[in-house]
Amino acid sequence: TSLESLNAALSTTLLPGQNPIESTQTNFRATVAVVTPVKGNPISLALPQSQSELLLETPTSSISILGHNTSSASFEVSLVSLRASFYRNGTKFKANPLSIRLPAKT
Repeated sequence: TSLESLNAALSTTLLPGQNPIESTQTNFRATVAVVTPVKGNPISLALPQSQSELLLETPTSSISILGHNTSSASFEVSLVSLRASFYRNGTKFKANPLSIRLPAKT
């Protein structure tokens, strides 16, 4: 999709450890980061909070990545949440779906 292409382009501008790029738009929210996992130290990434999450004081969607001992290479991670109404049967969703993009191999 065009959002995946945009996220891929954005990730090339980031260095490991740099603050993630976050975007909140009417129809989607996204976070793009380059991370370097370290064994035993989880890295957490989250979407930017929506207005309703801020008002209701609820946490946003997030993930944690735990490093392992076979690699300490940096890699790109992107989180994207599209409005559920974009999906077939989207009215049946209880929340906007979260898409997580990781490299095939690190």
